[in-house]
Amino acid sequence: MRTLSVALPNTVSISIHKITMIVIYGYMALSIFEGYISAALGPVSRYYIFALIILLLFSRKKLTVRWPQVVLILWYLLYLSSALWAPPDAANQMSLYFMSVTSMVLLYIAFVGQEFTSDEMKNILLVYQICSVALGVLGVFCSVESGAGTRKTLVLFGNTLDPNNLVALYGIGSGLALCSLMFRKGYKVFHLLCVAVNAYCILLSGSRSGIVLLFGQLAMVCLLGERTESKSDKAKRFFGVVCLVLVVVALGIQFVPEDIINRALGLGNLSFFDGTGREDRWQHAIELWLNHGFLFGCGWGAYEAHGTFFTMLVDIGLIGVALFASLLCGIFISSWRKSTVLPIMILVTGMLPSFFIGAQNRRFFWNALILSTQLIYSYKSDEMV
Repeated sequence: MRTLSVALPNTVSISIHKITMIVIYGYMALSIFEGYISAALGPVSRYYIFALIILLLFSRKKLTVRWPQVVLILWYLLYLSSALWAPPDAANQMSLYFMSVTSMVLLYIAFVGQEFTSDEMKNILLVYQICSVALGVLGVFCSVESGAGTRKTLVLFGNTLDPNNLVALYGIGSGLALCSLMFRKGYKVFHLLCVAVNAYCILLSGSRSGIVLLFGQLAMVCLLGERTESKSDKAKRFFGVVCLVLVVVALGIQFVPEDIINRALGLGNLSFFDGTGREDRWQHAIELWLNHGFLFGCGWGAYEAHGTFFTMLVDIGLIGVALFASLLCGIFISSWRKSTVLPIMILVTGMLPSFFIGAQNRRFFWNALILSTQLIYSYKSDEMV
């Protein structure tokens, strides 16, 4: 599909772009620590994000419109329109997500519409990884017991996050470091330590979604490969993944309390798929979708299913989910064709935790879309140079 370029004022300077890059780095840090910052200072992130959107729009001479932006706009318009047929009591639920979803859709459009080089994207992802690992280091030393002692969560400034949300933030560091460890040269010890620290914190949380996430990330680097790899490189990578699994298991057995391991693996009174009534809520969501909103859903805020995609299915039906799924599939297929693992890793790292929680207003969910999409186009731009 051809891209449409929209001309912007010619007064844009290189210095503004440098400032924008710094602000993007700040946004990456904010995305990791937002839950604690907001609890201490209030909703400052929304103002920061709108400032970033404005900078992105005016830091370059043009805004390029690409097919993923068009798909997301159609998805958002359907979501917005669905408020017209939503039940009266859905307004409260909609209000929880409206500002976050709207701002992140705008950020997606502005960010994906820019031209970034691979080096610029590497720097952005490195900042993102370091901030996630910094959260992991804090998690090692500042976590406290929660959930009757069956899990631990990080406390900062007297505030805590839900362990499932915290796991998604830890997963960013482990996923990015895992890709660098397996597919990039240099700093192997640093990336190995990053994986170990954040994997340990994920295990410490006792979150079953965290277990799924870790094995999903390991599967990505085990089953997928880069175009430039030789057969010997693939064999070394497979052996490296096996060793890493053994290290993760050893960490868990040695340092994670037994009750947390039992909870995470569903070995105690709680089965692996139990917890917060997920199965019942998912089943009810499917019934609502089939009986009351098969094509266009029941309306924004109709039901919170404790799972992003089940909630989306109830809210905007088969049409809305198909639009969103086409965006995910497009990113996956583009990465597959380029034989590059990193965009897929970022996408999977953001989407897997979202399956188990309502992540419509979570930065990690939207950042997975933004960064994986932009990576595809940054590779393309470099190939054209």
